[in-house]
Amino acid sequence: MRPNKKATVVLLASSIAFLIAVVIFYAATPNMQPGQRTKYLGETELKVYDTYQNGEAIMIYIDEAARQSARKAAQENGTFEQNFKKNFQQHITQMRKIYNVSLSSDNYAITKTGSEVKGITTQKITLKENGIEYSFMPNFKVVF
Repeated sequence: MRPNKKATVVLLASSIAFLIAVVIFYAATPNMQPGQRTKYLGETELKVYDTYQNGEAIMIYIDEAARQSARKAAQENGTFEQNFKKNFQQHITQMRKIYNVSLSSDNYAITKTGSEVKGITTQKITLKENGIEYSFMPNFKVVF
């Protein structure tokens, strides 16, 4: 029994399409060698998360430094703003050594309202780790 012409044409077309798909697949992956390391599912996301966590650690350090500086400045003689800046600069200098970031207390605009201190800066901190770049503004608002 001989197949009809329509079946022959469909079989021929699907065979050609299959061969083209195989050629395209192998042409698109020429550098895949057996044993070559590939990224695991979620590996890049974990790097992003780690970088974000480092940024959060810096922000926690800045908040705690501001809180301690405010408490100390309130107990010292002189103006609160001058004492706060002096104490805060000491903490920022220590933080630069620990986290290897460039930040200065001179770039902060400090405002005090009651027992609340706000620090707003225009200087961004940029972390570049594991091929990930994360930037944030290290502003703070603490109650002492």
